[in-house]
Amino acid sequence: MVDVIQQQGEVQQRYRNLAREYGERANRTCERIYQQIVQHFLHGSGRVLELGAGCTNMLAVVESPYGVASDLSEEMLQMRTHDGEIHCVVTAGELIPLRDGTFDGLFHVNVLEHVTNVDLVLDESCRFMRPGGT
Repeated sequence: MVDVIQQQGEVQQRYRNLAREYGERANRTCERIYQQIVQHFLHGSGRVLELGAGCTNMLAVVESPYGVASDLSEEMLQMRTHDGEIHCVVTAGELIPLRDGTFDGLFHVNVLEHVTNVDLVLDESCRFMRPGGT
């Protein structure tokens, strides 16, 4: 467990340092494609969570009445364009403080390569998805 906490701390520090310039360095072509995919599968979904949201505004294309952007880095979340319909939660994907069956939809883009335990992140993702969610 100590290794996991140390690794999360290292990732958190890396993105704390990158937060201000991260959006400027993003690949706009990839970002557009990701938005199209997310919109195709989740547009109009009720409650949607984005894991590892960083500073992107990908949730906006979903047009969900209730969206939650989560990220390990508070600084990355603070760089997001503010939208009153989207809430932010600072948390690691391995332990998400949400009730079971809370969300109708979930997505994460370029996240799994940054987590300390992929299986645990996927288990957590399944736990808070409602039955039949996307």
